[in-house]
Amino acid sequence: YVTDVVEGLLLVADKGINKGPIQLGTNEKTTINQIAEMVMGVSGKNIVKEHDLTKPVGDFGRAADITLAKEILGWEPKVSMKDGIKKTYDWSNNYLQNHKL
Repeated sequence: YVTDVVEGLLLVADKGINKGPIQLGTNEKTTINQIAEMVMGVSGKNIVKEHDLTKPVGDFGRAADITLAKEILGWEPKVSMKDGIKKTYDWSNNYLQNHKL
């Protein structure tokens, strides 16, 4: 979630860390199908998922390796993937209601 990433970036800047890439993100292994299910649960809408079976099969979920962020920065995410999706969905609905596009 954006607040987690901003916190991590500020820690890197404050500490002047230059030890190579430090991953900031969720350490929850998540698939695109799981994200779609979370969006459907939060929105209350049914999304038709289509899978292109002509494409090569890739990873079955990804997660950031936050080992260095924990060790060097003392950082770990505070907002879960599901809560981040809900916060983003709620914000966008509020924005659209208040800004007629």
